[in-house]
Amino acid sequence: MRRFRDRLEGGYRVIRIRRMKRIMFLLFGIFIIVVGALMMVLGGASLSPFFLPLDVFVVVTLYLLIVLSILNFFFRDLEVRYNVRDSQKYLMAKNSQRTALVIIIICVFVGVIVAAPFTEVSANKILSKTGSETLDQVVTRNVTLSFENQDRLALFKSDWVELELESGAVDFQLCEEDDYKVDIVCNNPIVQDSLGLGGPRRLDIPQLGYKQYVLVVTNTGASSSSFLYHIETNVSPAFVGLQPLIVCLIFIAINSVWIGYLQPVRKRYATSSIYSEDYLVEAPAEAETARAKAPVATIPQEEVRPTPRRVPASPPTAAEPIPPPPPLPGRAHPMPKGAFLRELVILLNAEADIKQTEDFLRALIELEPMNKDALFHLGNMYHEDGKHDLALNQYDRITKIDRRNEEAWVRRGDVLLSLNKDFDAIQSFREALSLNPENPDATEWIRRIRRENQGFMAKAIDRSAKHDFKGAIELYDLILSRDPDNVQALLGKGTMYRRLERWPASLESLNRVLEQEPDNLAALHNKAQVFESAMRWDEALSCYDRIIEISPGNYLDWVRKGDVLFELDDSDGALESYKKADELRPESERVKRRIKLLVAPAMDEVVKEFTELPGIGKSKAIVLFEAGFQSIEDLKGASVRKISKTKGISKKMAKKIKEHLEG
Repeated sequence: MRRFRDRLEGGYRVIRIRRMKRIMFLLFGIFIIVVGALMMVLGGASLSPFFLPLDVFVVVTLYLLIVLSILNFFFRDLEVRYNVRDSQKYLMAKNSQRTALVIIIICVFVGVIVAAPFTEVSANKILSKTGSETLDQVVTRNVTLSFENQDRLALFKSDWVELELESGAVDFQLCEEDDYKVDIVCNNPIVQDSLGLGGPRRLDIPQLGYKQYVLVVTNTGASSSSFLYHIETNVSPAFVGLQPLIVCLIFIAINSVWIGYLQPVRKRYATSSIYSEDYLVEAPAEAETARAKAPVATIPQEEVRPTPRRVPASPPTAAEPIPPPPPLPGRAHPMPKGAFLRELVILLNAEADIKQTEDFLRALIELEPMNKDALFHLGNMYHEDGKHDLALNQYDRITKIDRRNEEAWVRRGDVLLSLNKDFDAIQSFREALSLNPENPDATEWIRRIRRENQGFMAKAIDRSAKHDFKGAIELYDLILSRDPDNVQALLGKGTMYRRLERWPASLESLNRVLEQEPDNLAALHNKAQVFESAMRWDEALSCYDRIIEISPGNYLDWVRKGDVLFELDDSDGALESYKKADELRPESERVKRRIKLLVAPAMDEVVKEFTELPGIGKSKAIVLFEAGFQSIEDLKGASVRKISKTKGISKKMAKKIKEHLEG
């Protein structure tokens, strides 16, 4: 039929044009795929690791589609020109203009989005990663930053990494992930250097193919070091900026020219086309005259019968009493009332009469309080209607009747989530999994909650890095509301409270960690720091004793123990701890200075004078002495800025010292 229609519309010429068009489009599509695949191979495409640079394919495809559009316009013009029927010519021109207009609107919308400066800036800001790290000589002596030079589809690229040292001294190595070893060693590093305080250092990331890189930063200073990092990640130029805008403008231009070219063709055939609104206006007057003279068919009067009106039946009201159950054939007594109500529930539910279904379900439950099916059905209705408390009551009754009803436990957990009772919901899902470890609904809910907790944990760490400690505590509390024994959340919460100097709250969280993991070094370190800040030296000493018992090879713990013993006026014990630290770390100048100062005869008097200053204990007095302040006169002659550069002395504390000395 299609061949005969083509012959009627345009003869053999139209048939040949359309056949040639199909062949040309097929060959051109194959050409686009081949060229796109070749460009992706040249762009570093691989199967292991999987990498498919779509940015190259998209750019090549769009420019080839421009050529294909021009080719399509050429063949469409030939079809219009050699078509026999005017109506078909008009319709083809009208549809082509409409399609071109839609393409122009889409290109304008896309062009505005991709060309707007805020689009690229916002996307790059979201993709880029900025943070800070603090390194010491104990727990976090080394930090590794892992990143890709581009994602596996080449939608965005990491162009460079910038490091800036805030304090201390660090070394860094940039290498591919395959050359990175667990013992913080990079084989064949791309860049290896030291980072000083001279300003930021920018490292360009190679872009050929897909690679995963590791940046290893190692603390080389005598004390803790901190640095800032920024990984600049940008959206591929194929999707934002000038290149997609040029493609959109080309599409807009050629389609606008095409619309203008077809407009005279459309006007020329509008009056003779049956698809045009002008066709009836310009129709010959003879057609109207012939239409007016045409006979009108009539119906004999006796054959016209009035149509009977249908009187709608009055709808049943909910207040009508329940009819008694009808007697069954051959039986003297009627059907039992409970069975009759069950039949009515099924019937009403099929008719979607929710209110009456609920009434009958409640009546059925009054007659049969142990009917699990009725309770389950009523609970589902309440849950769908948003009456979560009522739904929870029904599921609770089912679980009391039958604790092995796994579906009731799952629905109960779903309702509890709607009531924001996440912890109870998790317990319900775990009950269902204890009955059936492969229950898909309970497994999916548990997996989803764990994914959300991981997301909350990452956000809490990010807020902590930005010194938003209260915001981090809110996220940790959200995790603990779902999982009260989450060790990571408890440890993070205790650390945040320590940073906020809320010692009781910090100790409460840290003690809960130690109840589950008595040898958790991070919790013990935080607890010891809380006691030191609160000047509870005996308790701090017990914490360091426990830390050294678990891990005796960390020289910094011996130094801190020596500091606490010195605060307790146990100079001999402090000296013994410093000597043990010196054995573990002979190259540490910090430890040698402590030993030297501790045995110096003049230090005791100076330290005693310093401890009379506001907010200065023995440890801070030693730090001031180590920093070169050998007397009260030295402190009087120093500026607030110089004093505040001493480790552990804030600018606020330095001002108090100066005010005390000058007052």
